[in-house]
This record gives sequence, C-alpha cells and structure tokens, in this order.
Amino acid sequence: THTKLDDVEQTVKNMRFGLGYRLTPMFGAYAEYASIKFNNELSGLGLHGSAAYTWNQLGVHGEIGYLMLSNDNGPDVDGFEYNLGVVYAVTSRFSALADYRMNNLSADGFPDADLNDIRVGVRINLQ
Repeated sequence: THTKLDDVEQTVKNMRFGLGYRLTPMFGAYAEYASIKFNNELSGLGLHGSAAYTWNQLGVHGEIGYLMLSNDNGPDVDGFEYNLGVVYAVTSRFSALADYRMNNLSADGFPDADLNDIRVGVRINLQ
C-alpha cells in the first residue's frame, strides 16, 4: 500500500485477518488482528460495525471501527477507521471486494497520522 501520511509519502505494509458475524442481512460486526508497518511496527486489535445492502450479486457496504495498536518502539496508537466499498458475489461462498479505507491514528505526544488506502480482496462467506 502506498499511503500519504500527514503530507509525507511513505510505503505502508498493512496485514489483517479477522472474523465477523452478520447480525441481520444489513448489519454485522467483526474483530480483526491488524499489523501496520511504516517507521515502526504497530500491531493489535480492531473492532468494527458494518452496514451493507445487496442487489442480486452486487453490494455496497460501510464500516466504522476502532483500532488499538501496540508499538514496540514508542507509545501505543489508537484511533477510528472508516471503510466504504463495493462487493461482487462471484459464487455463494466467494466475493470480490474493493473499498476505500481511512484511518485516523493518534499517540500521546505525537501528531495524528491519517492513513488512507484502497483495498482489493476476496471475502469468504462461511454460512
């Protein structure tokens, strides 16, 4: 991921995995492990709520979450995360997704870091 970090262009490595549960056809929640590397390595937990609407195989979704990340070389980092995107169901089990993710992370004594990126991926439906 190539990210603009408070007016500084920097390469950010972002790896995540998690599990979620669809509470209703439109609303869900999930937890994830997040690892974000740029100057330091940050890792920890993300908790998210989501809303989605689907027409046949095409869907749109929005999410809001909160990241709590540990920093081995400095203060811990936390902040809100927002996602807006689209999903296309290739089969009943697999979907392709693309979305825009915005993070606003902060740590005591440091300026806020805004990480914005575009994600492309595959979603596996375990229902």
